[in-house]
Amino acid sequence: MADFIGTSVSRCPEAKWRIQLDDGIYFGLDEEIYHAQHRLSNSGMKWLRASPMDFWIRSWLNESPIPVPPDDTFAKTLGRAYHKRIIEGREEFDRHFVLRPDPNDHPDALVSHNDLKARCKELDLRIGGTKVDLIARLLEHYDCLGLAGDDIEIWDRIETEHAKENSGKTYLNEDVIKRIEVAGQMLDRHPVLCKAFGGGQPEVSVLWTDRDTGVRMKCRYDYLKPRAIVDLKSYSNPHSKPSSIAVATAVANGRYQAQVATYLEAATYLPELLRKVRPPQDVDTKEFTKWCKMMVEPEKEFLFVFQQTGIAPVTVARIFPRNLTYDVAHINMRSTINLFKEYHDHFGTNPWVDNNPIEAFADEDFPAYINE
Repeated sequence: MADFIGTSVSRCPEAKWRIQLDDGIYFGLDEEIYHAQHRLSNSGMKWLRASPMDFWIRSWLNESPIPVPPDDTFAKTLGRAYHKRIIEGREEFDRHFVLRPDPNDHPDALVSHNDLKARCKELDLRIGGTKVDLIARLLEHYDCLGLAGDDIEIWDRIETEHAKENSGKTYLNEDVIKRIEVAGQMLDRHPVLCKAFGGGQPEVSVLWTDRDTGVRMKCRYDYLKPRAIVDLKSYSNPHSKPSSIAVATAVANGRYQAQVATYLEAATYLPELLRKVRPPQDVDTKEFTKWCKMMVEPEKEFLFVFQQTGIAPVTVARIFPRNLTYDVAHINMRSTINLFKEYHDHFGTNPWVDNNPIEAFADEDFPAYINE
């Protein structure tokens, strides 16, 4: 089996679509590479519990995938931005996101086609042509005057230069960055939670093979510490309930207990996988070796850090104990892995037909409001 491959994997364009990684621990693995792994995950098990066909049609086993409506790209970008700022800090956030340039910050800039034509007219230059033609004409004029265009602000040039200086970064509007920063400071200034995302490693992908069934599995930790797995979640509170009730409702609605069971199961494979791992780039080798030794021994806790969506990023943390709810989730996880193996062995890449018998409705199958 391969050990830690490193961030170099994500720099290979072919890797995102073709490479299948061996069991191991991967730090900072490109998200697309992680999702492309042909392995059963917590989200896959949710679809499998809904029905085998729901899982198959969304999985790598479907060799002719049916096009689905695109996800909310901005929502995904926003989620990544929050994760970067809160989990990895402001410096890492600034490496990946940048404020979108605003014409209001350049009141004298020539923005529209008409602005450019008007300036050309003032300088007795031809006013015909596209924006590109007009810009070239203006720059040539100023260059002839020995000014090299320094005395003229053209919005297209400002945007182009800004893009060059921030190559690879994602643009966000000022109000979005302010909201993210407020959310980040809610944790940074909390006397206890300020340590939640410290002393560990962010975005850790774990790939393992289930001992009992041979099913290849995967999970991706938001933040992995020697004694804890920390997961950042958002929650809404439209009815202004106490935050403790709102986050408990979020757990129930999202079935987050299933994630806890899967991620703690993955943690039992860490001692074996850590013996082969190499440190991530830009990490002190001695410190990382010490961290790995600490990772092996204690049983880990699962800590949820919830932040409320909307204008008030109320932050609540909850440890998920190994209680009855966890035990049921663990039993369900094991039965789902067994179900995957059963259907995979029987159907392979063919559609996974649900062979449930025809049954009659029972009164308890219906919601209470059916007779209202």
